[in-house]
Amino acid sequence: MDKEYTAKLNKICNLMTKRKWDYKDTSRASGVNLRTLESILNGDRILEPKQLDQMYEIIRDSKKSNLLKFEKPIVMTFYAYKGGIGKSSLAYNLAYSLAQMGYKILVIDADGQADTSSMLYSKFLSLGNKNLFEAMYHSHDLVKGGYVFSTDYDNLDVVVANMKMELMEATVALKTEPQRKQILELCFKTIIEENYYDMVIIDRDKNAGLVSGLFLEKTDFIIMPVLSQMLSVKSAPNTRSFIEACKERNSKLQILGMVWNLVDKRKNPRNTSAKDFYDGFDNLLFNTIIPVSADFESSQDYMMPLGVYKSNGEANKKIQEFTIEVLERIEKSLKERGDGLLV
Repeated sequence: MDKEYTAKLNKICNLMTKRKWDYKDTSRASGVNLRTLESILNGDRILEPKQLDQMYEIIRDSKKSNLLKFEKPIVMTFYAYKGGIGKSSLAYNLAYSLAQMGYKILVIDADGQADTSSMLYSKFLSLGNKNLFEAMYHSHDLVKGGYVFSTDYDNLDVVVANMKMELMEATVALKTEPQRKQILELCFKTIIEENYYDMVIIDRDKNAGLVSGLFLEKTDFIIMPVLSQMLSVKSAPNTRSFIEACKERNSKLQILGMVWNLVDKRKNPRNTSAKDFYDGFDNLLFNTIIPVSADFESSQDYMMPLGVYKSNGEANKKIQEFTIEVLERIEKSLKERGDGLLV
């Protein structure tokens, strides 16, 4: 690396210092990939001098992003003690919507049905042992162990699942309490330390056992999808009871909200036979109601998020509204706690 090249690097670093931008601020503002930016400025990747000049000009002409910035990745889990409620479709569509806004998102599919894996990484069955079960079984670091895969969508990565996740409950049950605690500590180690991702979104199945408990111990916020049918809504108290039990090991665990999902537009979910069951949950309900729509099914036929299949459709507009609400609630909660949010 000659003096001229070093001077060009220093020119970029000085600009960042003057603006009080770190790597993440600079990446968000300029659109330069965060890891690429780090490798260039650390001297691990060498560009042509002309490319370095272009990079300086891009950063110079950029304006700071207004995205929320966190002290560490926010871990958000989609969970409910009820299956068949569209939990996975909400998880990956929210993830895609956040990624489109510019947030760096890692989705962890912790459901043996692997629906989220199918939608975000259709080749997941060809990955051999590079899935969540193997990572947890061997207590491997998800990043350093090569379990994280880039999707076809900017800012969106995934850790895939497969049917073996159904065996994880028995596997965890055979371990001692200290061994159980170490599983996700080791899996998440680089994710937390590196602070590359803004959010980690976990799609967890309906199980209320040891494995779900482990994930909720790593979770900041829970989103509970619910259908308007009575058999779905009546599971909410059981879901909340399990979450409250998990708070004994994770005092920061919080239900971010409960969202009506796949609702017939002709009906008001509050006027169904289930209305007596949501007493005490009113303050948790998101304002956005996700409608039942053929777009959800059609987007799944093409194995793509709703925002890719029909970005201007009514269903995707509701996902975008939901995304804004999620961000507003996260910001409000972190401000009330007085930690976790950077200016």
